[in-house]
Amino acid sequence: MTVCIAAIAAKSKAIVCIADRALTFAGATASAQTDSGVTKIVDIANTRWCAMFSSDDLAFPEYVLRIVSREVGKKRRNEIDRAVMEDAVKTAFFEQWQFEVEDRVLKPKLLTRESLTATPLETRDARLLNTEYLNILAQEMAEHRNNCCMIFCGFDSTGPHIFSCSTPAGQINPCDWQGFQVMGEGEETARNHLIWSEFDKDDSLDSVLYDVFNAKCATEVLQGIGYAWDWRIIIPGSRPKPLPARIDGLIDRVWITLNRSPFSEKLSKKDRAPGDWKKRLEKFSTRLLSDSKRPR
Repeated sequence: MTVCIAAIAAKSKAIVCIADRALTFAGATASAQTDSGVTKIVDIANTRWCAMFSSDDLAFPEYVLRIVSREVGKKRRNEIDRAVMEDAVKTAFFEQWQFEVEDRVLKPKLLTRESLTATPLETRDARLLNTEYLNILAQEMAEHRNNCCMIFCGFDSTGPHIFSCSTPAGQINPCDWQGFQVMGEGEETARNHLIWSEFDKDDSLDSVLYDVFNAKCATEVLQGIGYAWDWRIIIPGSRPKPLPARIDGLIDRVWITLNRSPFSEKLSKKDRAPGDWKKRLEKFSTRLLSDSKRPR
């Protein structure tokens, strides 16, 4: 299970993404969970966009991203805007879903999509002339499940964009107006924490970095949500960047310092956030955002 969060920041000058690393392996009597080495934030090849995923397995999002890369590869980088990405994602979800239905429902019955759509004169399978059998087959295809939701983030000439897409319909859900999107087992908890923190896409980058991290931490009490995490920050004209380890560690220490009971034991200096932590985050954010203003 998963929690993935994407949020627009700094008056639409940046997008912040965070995702846990937990993987759950279903067993006959019990499930096993681990904080894996698998990142759930993936840069999309030949673009300045990234994607996050929450899925029943790793195969579906992997193949979707391959198809998306294939589709956007037909365009020049400066032509890859929100509309191009949305079309590529819809194509990828539809194509992969069709493949799975054929592979898991039709092929075990020695059928293919071609045989299923053949005319009565073309078909050589007597089963496909039986209305009752076709109804049962249609029901099995409709009941096929492979839960996968993905969030896509990036910039084009009009600004930052966040949209999501999920199985089975592959419907695009735009999130630009609300300025954030959350998915996975921790969706409700993370979303409620963002609302509680009064998140706004005009907030400073350092503020959104903390709010997003705080929302992720709030989900760690839920079964299936991991402790380890990955970051991406996207600014105009640049590929998604991971958060430097020193800033990641600083935000973690700030959270540990601020989210404690007043009756807790005093933190050691090593674990406590430094007194100038705000200045450090502001300096990092200012320097990062200044990169987007440089000519490329």
